[in-house]
Amino acid sequence: MLGLIFFIIVLLAHLILGNLAFFKNRQSKTNKIFSLLVLFIVIWMIASYLENELASIKLSSLALKVDFAAGAIIFYFFVLFCFTFQEVHILKNRIIPFFLGIPVILLVIGSFLNLIAVNPKIVKQTITYDLGPFFYIYVIYMFFYMLLGCTDLIVKAKKFNGIKRAQTVYVLLGLAISSSVALVFNLFLQRFLPAEIFRFGNYALIFFVAFTTYAILKHRFLDIRIVIKQSIVYGLTLGSVIILTVSSVLGVAYFAKINVNYWTLTFGLILGTLLFDPIKRSFQSFANKYLFTSLYNYQATIRALSQELTTTIDFEKIISYLNQIMQETMHVEKMAVLVRDQNNAHYNAHKIFGFVKKEAAFWPIFSLVTEHLEKNQALIVQEEMDAENALAKKMKQNGLAIALPLSRGKKLIGVIILGDKISADSYSKQDIELLEVLANQASVAIENALLYKEVRDFTLHLKEKVAEQTEDIKKLYAVKNDFLHIVSHQLRTPLSALNGLVSLWTDKDYEAQTKEEKDKIKERVKISCDRLSNVTNRMLDTLNFEKGRIILKFEKIDLGKTIQETVEMLKPNFEKRGLYLKFTPLEKSFFINADPKYLSQVFQNLIDNAEKYTRQGGLTIQIRKSLKEAKIIFKDTGMGLEPEEKKYALHEKFFRGRGAKEQYTGGTGLGLYLVKQIIDGHHGKIEVASAGRDQGTEFIVTLPVNWKK
Repeated sequence: MLGLIFFIIVLLAHLILGNLAFFKNRQSKTNKIFSLLVLFIVIWMIASYLENELASIKLSSLALKVDFAAGAIIFYFFVLFCFTFQEVHILKNRIIPFFLGIPVILLVIGSFLNLIAVNPKIVKQTITYDLGPFFYIYVIYMFFYMLLGCTDLIVKAKKFNGIKRAQTVYVLLGLAISSSVALVFNLFLQRFLPAEIFRFGNYALIFFVAFTTYAILKHRFLDIRIVIKQSIVYGLTLGSVIILTVSSVLGVAYFAKINVNYWTLTFGLILGTLLFDPIKRSFQSFANKYLFTSLYNYQATIRALSQELTTTIDFEKIISYLNQIMQETMHVEKMAVLVRDQNNAHYNAHKIFGFVKKEAAFWPIFSLVTEHLEKNQALIVQEEMDAENALAKKMKQNGLAIALPLSRGKKLIGVIILGDKISADSYSKQDIELLEVLANQASVAIENALLYKEVRDFTLHLKEKVAEQTEDIKKLYAVKNDFLHIVSHQLRTPLSALNGLVSLWTDKDYEAQTKEEKDKIKERVKISCDRLSNVTNRMLDTLNFEKGRIILKFEKIDLGKTIQETVEMLKPNFEKRGLYLKFTPLEKSFFINADPKYLSQVFQNLIDNAEKYTRQGGLTIQIRKSLKEAKIIFKDTGMGLEPEEKKYALHEKFFRGRGAKEQYTGGTGLGLYLVKQIIDGHHGKIEVASAGRDQGTEFIVTLPVNWKK
């Protein structure tokens, strides 16, 4: 009777484990194969048990055939389970399971055609048989498939790191021990030992159950750790079912005045299967209410925290909530919350507790963690990493168990770093899943809080911003007035002069004037026309550059020669006013790709401006060259620019500094703006520097050497 009870316990353990694996994740191929493997193990165990319990030799012989057939199928699913465990590589080719199944089909057929075991007979209540022609083929098949599956697991164990490796080793040990013991007892010792002894081959499968269950409990194997972890519920359920089943079987046997046989055993199995689920639900409800109160409150607390996170936009409150949940619910030894600064790539610590050393001592490991998460943005569990991994070693040395990324899209906005639990328990699958949910909600909350903080800070400084904008508008309004004044002045002056000169030209007294006087009138007419033409051309060039209508024509030009020609053309104007114009030509020709016409205009405008707005001293021009670019520096001793004028000088049309208007009234305010448009068209840049009023001005033009349009 004790043997029967133990047999039922082992049988129920397999049924429960197989059903849990299947119904927890029906989509998993590994779970499906594992469930089928357990199913045929159960069939094999029942057949192996019944073949020595049935009184009829025909029924015992049938059970023996089912025994061998189920054994062949078990090792087929064993190989498939090994091949799909953790990762699928061999079975990616769908034809391989078909080829692996051919020997199985032949052996199953051979089992029922008496090709494996022949002449079965019962001797001393134990079935014995002679070896059939397929017997050794059957043995070789089983050992080969067992070796094939175990080899695959060994290869994976060597390949995997961390948690996968440990899981694989546990399953490998459980399957290897169970299979080896079962094969030896059922194939070789069955004919020589009493049934009570060789049945230990069936009971040896408890190793498979034990190691697989340990892998599930320890390493979240097959996605059912949460259920298995409530072992007290299933222990109570299993104990209750066994007691009820055994009591029922013994009661039926007593009142019916019969011995316990396979009919009463079948009745017991059916009754136990029917009772298990309702009894389990009753114990589950009882456990949630009285035994697993902390687990129930734990989930309720997480839900409360989620509600808090989604209803607050106060950054400090969010950090305090995170701190509270980690200490009061997770019971962690230490914790750090790092949030990325919006203005740079640095992380700031907003909540740190539990670290014995000073905060600064932990920044090296914090930096390693943040760098890793910026690349991967996946949860880091130290115990699941390869023990030889540098980050894993550092985390272990510093007592860090988990690093939780706070991400929005592909951007890492913060990190929660957790130490070990005070209880020294590892983080369960439930813990990690809840932490991931928490991280997602905390990420949204923190991002919203940071945005709110940014808006609040902007509001606090809005008055200053409005004042600045108002000042800019005033300046733009002044520029507009200057524009109207400049246009009217620049066009009216030459037009008035032309009108007066044309009147003299058409006057009756014109013919009476001398040749010299006539030539002066003509020269003044030409000067007025040139001035009007220059103003018009600058306006048109500015407009065309802005509209993209001017296409620069790039060609290789000698930069030093181009500047020298412009210097020679404008140097007389400097000399008339007693100013110097210094340019030291390069020793060798230096060529760049540029538009010669418009680049000459840039140099002419800059040199011309220096002459107009310099009272004493002059202008110095230098070239600094490199392989990729050339810098031309125009430094004068003129009137200079005020700090607030520098940002407008190159970027605003018709802008003229206050001193410029006083010193030279004929300027248009378009020269420097047009210079910048031309330089931009050459993919270069122009910078302006000035120490202030009467401190001179320095323009630095940077041009690429080999840029081609």
